[in-house]
Amino acid sequence: MVVVAFVSTAFGFMAPPISGNGEARADTATAGHFVPMAFTALLDTRTGTGATKAKIPANGSVTFQVTGRTGIPSAGVAGAFMTIEAINPAQNGSFKVGPAGQTPSVSALSFKAGQSASNTGMIEVNAQGKVTVTNASAGAVDATVSTSGFYLGDNGSVSGSTYSPVPADHYLYDTIRGDNWGLPGNKLGANSSAAFGVNGHAGVPASGATAVALNITVQDQTAGGWVSIYPVLSLDPNVSALDYTAASGQTTSSQIVPLNATGLLAFTNHGSSPINASITIRGYFTAEGDGADGLNYTEIAPQTIADTANATAIPAGQSLTFNSSQLAAAPDSVSAAALTITTRDAQQAGWLSVYPADSSDPNLPSVSFPAGLGNASGSDTVVTSGDQKITLTNHSSGAVHVQVAVSGYFVSDETPIDGAPAPAEDPTGGSPDTVPDMPTAVPTDDSDPDDVSADLQSPTVSAGIDDATAAASPSNTSAATKAAWTSWCIYSASRPFILTKTSHDIHAKGKKKSCGGSAGPPDRCHAGVDLEAWNLIGDHQWHVIAHNGGKWTKCKGQVVATYKNCHYQPRYRVWYRTALWLQIQKRGLYGTPGWSYSKTKDFYCD
Repeated sequence: MVVVAFVSTAFGFMAPPISGNGEARADTATAGHFVPMAFTALLDTRTGTGATKAKIPANGSVTFQVTGRTGIPSAGVAGAFMTIEAINPAQNGSFKVGPAGQTPSVSALSFKAGQSASNTGMIEVNAQGKVTVTNASAGAVDATVSTSGFYLGDNGSVSGSTYSPVPADHYLYDTIRGDNWGLPGNKLGANSSAAFGVNGHAGVPASGATAVALNITVQDQTAGGWVSIYPVLSLDPNVSALDYTAASGQTTSSQIVPLNATGLLAFTNHGSSPINASITIRGYFTAEGDGADGLNYTEIAPQTIADTANATAIPAGQSLTFNSSQLAAAPDSVSAAALTITTRDAQQAGWLSVYPADSSDPNLPSVSFPAGLGNASGSDTVVTSGDQKITLTNHSSGAVHVQVAVSGYFVSDETPIDGAPAPAEDPTGGSPDTVPDMPTAVPTDDSDPDDVSADLQSPTVSAGIDDATAAASPSNTSAATKAAWTSWCIYSASRPFILTKTSHDIHAKGKKKSCGGSAGPPDRCHAGVDLEAWNLIGDHQWHVIAHNGGKWTKCKGQVVATYKNCHYQPRYRVWYRTALWLQIQKRGLYGTPGWSYSKTKDFYCD
């Protein structure tokens, strides 16, 4: 079966800003549901927002109201997702952030003298809906706190969304590699904006998502600044999603960002230096009645669950594995954990990848840290392994101490499946140029994975661009011509699956089939191949487990993705398939990617 998607809209479209947000909707609301909202400031000690206009003194604190303002209900709110900033601190120190009247035992943000810093987290409110920021340093410091959504306690009158994690191995935007709508080798300029697609990318459904959980990385800057991120067609909220300084090097931030019907996000660099930026996926939120059953959030008092302070620091290139659900009321129900990660006394600058203990290292940064004495903070929402363990790997050339605290869990009430899966329809049914809707059980195709004849069913994907819509769009290197022209290229799965049974490696391959058009073949192609697995006992969707985004090439060659462990379970089969995607460039214009799936060639290990 062949799937062809022809794309004629040029890269680079930016719509004019109008009002709008990504508010959620649902049939019912349950404790632990999340309600996305436009980024909004809750506290700014520089302007008097939320509290008196004054720096927080040494070892002092400030309390501000969360509920009953800025669109947040006055009752039925358990807490909010917050971005916390320390601005121009006089001394090294940290912020502790928690319900008013309580001082958490762990820090939410560490900072150095003279360097603004930020971090994020799910912060609980007290019975009056208030939160306190405590300045654990010997100097005064300004603070800001903003939110992009809140999670519910007992409030049946407000609609909410549940969370569906996806493997943290996909770029949504990247200026170095050129993934999605990023331009490879082209930094995001000073005081400039970019847009990229979310819906239908990296495991996010083509429609229905109310918000997305992201990780943002900024690097290669020569001056300080900050970035904002928000839905296209909405005004820039002018609220920081990540602060960076000239001296901070690579900087990371975890964010939850609301979505609107466009499925596009805008990303703005509020700084005087161009930056390289990458944005990777963690998961998405959907309204309760709009998709697969997701996960609810349950908070706990932030507590440390792993710490190397009284042990050996993590050596260069080595890992630490820990039990993430040890504080959960029902550990077996935990699917993801909300973590705050603090590094100490790093011998060299570097970053940490954080991922399920039974998965391979995605080699994507969760938390970055500079070299030298002192602390650096980061956060992430991390999927757990089957036995609720998480692995943290040190990507630096020196040792580093690490403290990991948990502030809550995303939990499911699903029970393990007993017996073989029920028959199901073809999971790739649906429109060929959109991400298909998936059934709630795995396919039952028992085709022999080593049957070479089945490879004739390999999928094909085509991407193209024409001047009809491109003429008014910005050009990267040259102006679009006025005469109509087309350019296209097709990639095909040269063999959807190759299983090496001795090592249980799975390979998925794709290679160029043909290129052409009235304007001739594209100047460059960017083809990718993914190996996807069916999540049987989680959210019942396909997830990318091996990804090769390839490189921009002269439209030739092949791409290969390899997964190192072909899973087989006695009670049920773990199913796999191939996905192909392709983007082209012609005369400085970029086409949006086309996609294809392996359709009836589903495969399982035996």
